[in-house]
Amino acid sequence: MSDCSGKVFNEINYRTLISWNSMIGGFSKMGCCEKAFLLFVEMRDVGVKPDNSTFVSLLSVCSQICNLELGKFVHSYIEVNGVKADIYVHNALVDMYAKCWDLETAQAIFDRMEDRNVVSWTTMVTAYAKSGLIHSAKRFFDQMPLRNVKGCFNEALELFFSMCDSKFVPNETTLVSVISACCQLGDLAMGKKIHDYISNNYVLCDVTLYNALVDMYAKCGSVETAFAIFLDMPEKNVVSWNVMIGALALHGDGSKAVELFEQMEADAQRWEDMKRIRKLMQQHGITKGSGISSIESNIDNGSIMRRSPEA
Repeated sequence: MSDCSGKVFNEINYRTLISWNSMIGGFSKMGCCEKAFLLFVEMRDVGVKPDNSTFVSLLSVCSQICNLELGKFVHSYIEVNGVKADIYVHNALVDMYAKCWDLETAQAIFDRMEDRNVVSWTTMVTAYAKSGLIHSAKRFFDQMPLRNVKGCFNEALELFFSMCDSKFVPNETTLVSVISACCQLGDLAMGKKIHDYISNNYVLCDVTLYNALVDMYAKCGSVETAFAIFLDMPEKNVVSWNVMIGALALHGDGSKAVELFEQMEADAQRWEDMKRIRKLMQQHGITKGSGISSIESNIDNGSIMRRSPEA
């Protein structure tokens, strides 16, 4: 904050809450803890009641210099004076305690929060990760609602890779979330990094994870890669087909989209044939053996011909 700003503030005859918060916030951003708190004391002495913005600034500077004692003072002031703290104050409290290595209190405040956003979750995950408590960090990350991940794509990706550096092992749900973030950002390079992570660490992909990769490559413009992954999928569901057909159509390959749609219909019919044959065999008490395996193989190859009702 410039000396000019301080001079202007000192010359103001009637200082509003906004002007006090502006000065305290400025000192907070500069890490000037003593000046911020001196202004806070002066503010109270002249009868100006602090608000949530004031407390966020004070807690922020406590976090920067890791001053737990002053942070606890602010927390106590908030509770003693019955301040209706908003989500920003709660996040600032969690952040202050976490950065001052009081994870137990940070966790307790987080647990009591009625509303949480991506900042709330990432603060806790980062705190546990930096403390070397990777399992706790992973638990928080996996519990983070997808709506929060979607709200801050860049933060979610940054958090994911920082945790991977700490030997964090993500599960399929976590990977789907971060791949979806890449998809929404249109960040193909980042998406490839996550795909490489999956390949290099021999992550076992389920159909949902495969679908997320296909969707990410398709929406980032790499339709050929999306199609290659689609073809390699050991199992496909309706979402798989819809994502790939939609991608082909969107990128102007209408003929291949129609061809794939027809193949989807044929595969669906073969699956229905399979279910009908299995049901029929169960009704006749036939157990699965070499015979049924041969029949299933023929169906998979499309070589079973359905007889007409008259036959």
